Parts: sequence; structure tokens; C-alpha cells
Amino acid sequence: MALAIHAEAIWHFGGLSGIRDNALLESALNRPINTFHYNKGADLFDLAASLCHGIIKNHPFNDGNKRTALLGSRAFLFLNGKALEPAETEEVESMVAVAAGNMSETVLAAWLRTNSASLD
Repeated sequence: MALAIHAEAIWHFGGLSGIRDNALLESALNRPINTFHYNKGADLFDLAASLCHGIIKNHPFNDGNKRTALLGSRAFLFLNGKALEPAETEEVESMVAVAAGNMSETVLAAWLRTNSASLD
């Protein structure tokens, strides 16, 4: 699913497609599982933040890592009954802040929690 999300992000917004490092991609994709197992208090938003943060910080794709991370987190939340609904400018600012090291995974989880609504 991550590869399809990445391909769609590149198709819509441009950039160089492809994986830069398979091991880093696998590591990022496994972060929610590890967070779930080793952080017993983790909720859905903590798991989505671990995925997003992992993709951005690991930089596994040639291009479009922040876009793929955002869209991947959005899909993760959607599949679990939540809709991510921030303003577009907030999305960009938040992903850039994560990439720059100015937004921690914990703060990202809080941002996802605040900007999500139930699909019910």
C-alpha cells in the first residue's frame, strides 16, 4: 500500500519516483507495530504518528517522503475509522516541521488527534 501511495503522490505532485533504501522503508512501515507492542499506552494517533515520523525521518524514497508520510497516515487513520481534516497549510507546515526536527512524534500524534474526526 505504501508503494501505491508513494506512486500516487509522485503522479499528482511530481518528483523522482522509486525507493532509495528498502531497509529504511521496511523500518518505517514497521514502526507502528513496534510502537503498539512496546508502548502499551499508545493509541491510534500514536501509531499513525510513528508511521508518519518514520517515513519522513528515514527518507526511504527518492522524493516525496513528506507527501507519502502524510497520505500514508491519512490512509492509516481512515482504515481505522478516522478522517484527517486539517487545513492544507497546516499539513504542509506540520510535515516540514517534522522533517526539520521541530515537531516530535508526540507532538505530531497530538496534532493528528486534534485534526481528526470519527467517520461514524
